[in-house]
Amino acid sequence: MNNRTEPEGSSDADKSRKPRTQQQKNSEFFATLEQLEQRISALEKDRNTPLYSRRSEFRKDYCELEEVDLKGTNERKSEKSKLKQQLGKIRANVNKFQRDLQDVKPSPEFVEKLKEIMEEIENSMMTFKEQQRKIYDELMHEERTCLQEVAAMEKKFDSWSQLPAPATAAVDVKKAAGAITVSLPPAVAAFERFLAQTGGHSGGWDDYDQQLFLKLKSKHKNHEAFMRAAGSEIPGRSIDDVRQHDEWYSEYLILKESKKKAIQEWKYNKEAKKDDLLKDDEDELEEEEKIKRRKEEQIEKEREERVKQLNEWKVQKELDKAKTEEARLRLEMNKAREKEREERKRLEIKAQVEEYARQKAEEQAILQAARHARHHQEKEANKITAEEAAKIQERSQKMLDERKAKLKVKEVQKQEKEKRLQKLKSQVEVNVSRDPSRLYKLTAGWEQRKKEGPGTAGHGPSLHMPHRAVPSWRQGLS
Repeated sequence: MNNRTEPEGSSDADKSRKPRTQQQKNSEFFATLEQLEQRISALEKDRNTPLYSRRSEFRKDYCELEEVDLKGTNERKSEKSKLKQQLGKIRANVNKFQRDLQDVKPSPEFVEKLKEIMEEIENSMMTFKEQQRKIYDELMHEERTCLQEVAAMEKKFDSWSQLPAPATAAVDVKKAAGAITVSLPPAVAAFERFLAQTGGHSGGWDDYDQQLFLKLKSKHKNHEAFMRAAGSEIPGRSIDDVRQHDEWYSEYLILKESKKKAIQEWKYNKEAKKDDLLKDDEDELEEEEKIKRRKEEQIEKEREERVKQLNEWKVQKELDKAKTEEARLRLEMNKAREKEREERKRLEIKAQVEEYARQKAEEQAILQAARHARHHQEKEANKITAEEAAKIQERSQKMLDERKAKLKVKEVQKQEKEKRLQKLKSQVEVNVSRDPSRLYKLTAGWEQRKKEGPGTAGHGPSLHMPHRAVPSWRQGLS
């Protein structure tokens, strides 16, 4: 029970706090609106006094302004009536929605009907806001254009004020600078005195050099790069001149900003004084009556607003409750499906990992067994005992000695044969005449075989006789 009563208490507190906050906003809005209307009426009075004066010297010029003013007034009236019509339609839809809320039926059809009405009201309000936003954007654009034109005119006026005075009216600069401070604010007087003492808005430079200086300063953000560029590109100006002019320009901007702030403050004070004078001129009794009537209307509006907000809160609470329950069920279903999907995916991954591990283990076992078998075979093939190695070494040494002895005998026999041949050559002297054709004659053996014919056994000489292969270490041995 405690868990249920605490949210209800907090919701009641929020419900009571919300009307108070809305009431404060409404009060501030109407108070601001009333102040703006008073300021508009005061400004219109100040404007209409010279504009509609029949004795003005500029009556012909003011006729055009009267036409523009009349046109603007008619446009505002038509726009106001159009806005009233749109707001009336929205208000009618809201009243219809309030009447439907008086007989609340907790059924899906009724909730759907209320939802459609609320969407229709919301769409109409959004369309109205979008139209007004576009209008305000256009007005702001026109305001910026107007401000730019006014700023251009102010610059033109300032340039006119910088024109040299006639020679007959020339006075000392210090006296003129001192005279400036008589009727101006201190910041404005300081700025004007600074201009009078330093050569105007260009600091004594001509317009071409000043424009080139400003262009280079906006182009180069680095101070040293700007100084180098200005010293090289501004004709007739050294880096020292540019540095001094840059210091002058920094002071010029500071004083100019102070002047703007002082002028804005002066304008604000002037408007405040006008508002005070207008408020003092009003009838106090009439004001008290207006305040009393306004309070009664405000109380009635607040009561109606509280009733409307209470009904809206009840409907919204039911809608929020249904939406919350639906969202909770949807979230739980999504969580369950996601959990089931993740579990299924986890099991699949686990099975894949186990299968991969099993296959990997089998492959490792097979490879290990193959390595052991191959190692055992190599070990058995290369296994030789010490006794067998000694016998083989002894047999090899014996065979090597025998081969050396045979080679030595052959060498001795070869030497003896050479000696005998040399001895025979020395005993027989051969004198044979040169006969090249003898090389092409058949030998006696060849002629004998030709006589015997092809029937004889043998069929020619044997070119190849197969023999068993003899190892390299036994070649030359019997």
